Amino acid sequence: MKQSLASQRVQAWGLLELKPMHRAMLRRSVESNSKLELDWNVASWRDNDQALLELLSQPGVIVVDRDGLMERTLEARGTDAVIEALHHRSRGQIRLLWHWSLRGKQDLFWCTEMSFEGVISDPQSMMQWLRACVRLGKTKEGNHGLLNGIELPRIFAPIA
Repeated sequence: MKQSLASQRVQAWGLLELKPMHRAMLRRSVESNSKLELDWNVASWRDNDQALLELLSQPGVIVVDRDGLMERTLEARGTDAVIEALHHRSRGQIRLLWHWSLRGKQDLFWCTEMSFEGVISDPQSMMQWLRACVRLGKTKEGNHGLLNGIELPRIFAPIA
């Protein structure tokens, strides 16, 4: 629990199509290595395109599962706005490809063409990228959770 009512630094993290076990592993690792407040957004390729475009345009950190991305790319016929948004990163955003396997490091060249910074393929790469993202990722000022929704009482009655 926070000991101060000072405003907090908030960092947004978007997780796109990660399996529940991988989401939990990533969230625990980030939360244990960060003093920031974290805003988690979880999305799936089955969500509507507008929600996916909003997630891909937010500043912060975006982690995309490789298998889901490959399926979406293969299914896309013609121009797919979401795949196009993956090619054009917004300012202040760090994008990582999640390929948790022995072959994950082989995706490094492919993912740089897709404007990703790197690949998370094992525990060591995950910890290195998480430290870098927490340190270099875009943050914003956020209000302390206890202060949200507090309204000061009125001392004087309104003049009629």
